[in-house]
Amino acid sequence: MTVEKVSKPNGRPDLDFPACVAGERVCPPEDSGGPYSYEEFLDALTDKHHLEHCDTKQWAGAFEPEVFSVQQANAAVGAMFVWAKERRDQ
Repeated sequence: MTVEKVSKPNGRPDLDFPACVAGERVCPPEDSGGPYSYEEFLDALTDKHHLEHCDTKQWAGAFEPEVFSVQQANAAVGAMFVWAKERRDQ
């Protein structure tokens, strides 16, 4: 991770949060073993000779590990940041 710029908060909760400018791959899907098992999951998903390939492919469905969206990442980060800020201010 590289921090490119740090700005002072401007008082707008919808804008005062970290922003992603680039990335690779999507996060692990729910119930896939989390970040510690992600590489193993990807191996089973992409290697047709892997013993668990068929089951993993069927379970994962339309999951595309190489697709990454800066807009989706920022929407998720922003939503979590606003939620945490609202919770803290209660």
